[in-house]
Parts: sequence; C-alpha cells; structure tokens
Amino acid sequence: MTKTVTSELVVRNTRAEKKAELLTKENLTKLTKHAIVELALEMFGTELSMRLPKATLVQKFLEQQEN
Repeated sequence: MTKTVTSELVVRNTRAEKKAELLTKENLTKLTKHAIVELALEMFGTELSMRLPKATLVQKFLEQQEN
C-alpha cells in the first residue's frame, strides 16, 4: 500500500499586501470615485466628499498617503 503525502496549505492575504503598497496617481485614476473614498476611509480614517472632482479626490488621497 502506498502512503499519500500532501504538502502544507499556504494561504496568503493578498488584499493586505496590496494595501501595504503605495498607490500611485495612475492606480487611483483607474478606480471609481466611490472606491477612492472607501479606500481613504479604510486606510487613513479620512472621509472624502463624493462631490469633489475625481482629480481632487486623487490629490487628497495622495496627500494623506504621504503623511
């Protein structure tokens, strides 16, 4: 009888790894305004206004990321 050996299952949290990376202006412009607002709230605890233009949201997000 053959003994079956399985390798250990390794699960990585890719979402947390992606959040740890610094986001660039190019990455942020690909997102929707809603996604930028939610990401800023989640990462920095900052509430951005959906009424602002997308370019302003991206700029404010990048300012928060630098601090």
